[in-house]
Amino acid sequence: MVRKSNDMVESVVFGRNPVLEALERGATSIDKVYVQKGGSGEFFAAVRRAAAERGVPVQYVPKDRLQKLAGKVNHQGVVALRAEVGYQDIHELLAGLPSDTAELATRKPLFVYLDRVTDPHNFGAVVRSAAAFGCNAVLVPSSGSAPLNGVTVKASAGMALRIPICRIEKPELMMEEFKERGYWIVGADGAGEGRPTTIEWTRPTILLVGSEGGGLSPRLSAACDDLVSIPIVEGVDSLNVSVATAILLYEASKPRIGTS
Repeated sequence: MVRKSNDMVESVVFGRNPVLEALERGATSIDKVYVQKGGSGEFFAAVRRAAAERGVPVQYVPKDRLQKLAGKVNHQGVVALRAEVGYQDIHELLAGLPSDTAELATRKPLFVYLDRVTDPHNFGAVVRSAAAFGCNAVLVPSSGSAPLNGVTVKASAGMALRIPICRIEKPELMMEEFKERGYWIVGADGAGEGRPTTIEWTRPTILLVGSEGGGLSPRLSAACDDLVSIPIVEGVDSLNVSVATAILLYEASKPRIGTS
């Protein structure tokens, strides 16, 4: 079943096995899960766990609401909305970029990685900035990130439909692979000694940005070649993650799109 919602196409997934498989495999972008009020037992507990791991909201609704979504099909007490926005495989993306170090240095690819950013509005705002400043892709961890859903797409002003977004299974190992390929890893950190204008942005770069509350994880911070902070006036704790990312991406974009 397919319907139009929030200017994007969403398909309705219903039935216990299809919904749970869609959540656990993560092959599709689940926007929201509706569970029949009073639903209990191991299956519903498994749905809640899988949804929580992927940052997907679960809402308990009356049976007639589920029936309206599922039509004449037996929904078995659960329905999910799946936004038709897919993640791109990171290795397929990298296969389309130069493997030769000299050519890579000429192309200067730029990626931004969001470490456990759980607010879809911030996620979408970063995606919008990434598209505006010429990023090759936005990278997120395979779990613990905001979902790629209708809210994210709307906050990105539709850019989530245009720029590749990739899930990373093992971020620390992926950063090592990037280094081996010739990329420079720059992490945003309030204690970083680098400044946006002093970082050497002319290299192929991965910009790592941490979560709204916790910043970069210690392991990812340790994997960085440079740590950069944005000077702000005394008395202000920090910038919103999407604002900070936009500032850094603007600086990173200068050698790429000719900004003076």
